[in-house]
Amino acid sequence: MENMIVIKGLSKAYKNNILFQNMDFQVKKGEICGIIDRNGFGKSVLLKMICGLVLPDEGEIEVDGEEVTDGRFPQNIGVILDCAGR
Repeated sequence: MENMIVIKGLSKAYKNNILFQNMDFQVKKGEICGIIDRNGFGKSVLLKMICGLVLPDEGEIEVDGEEVTDGRFPQNIGVILDCAGR
């Protein structure tokens, strides 16, 4: 089965706080994936990077075979990001 999301060597840090370091990850087309962790551990940042809203410090992200770059929202993806409590 073909991959829908491919992440290679992803790294991201904010103010000396490393969220991801050399992360590899893939989700196949039709597969359902959940991301679970405590508050402040980078779940929303990861989703924003997959959508092209935040750039990684290092690494590559592909959605449906197209590389995600600065300011370019992938065509075959939809997301709702919660900002409750802000």
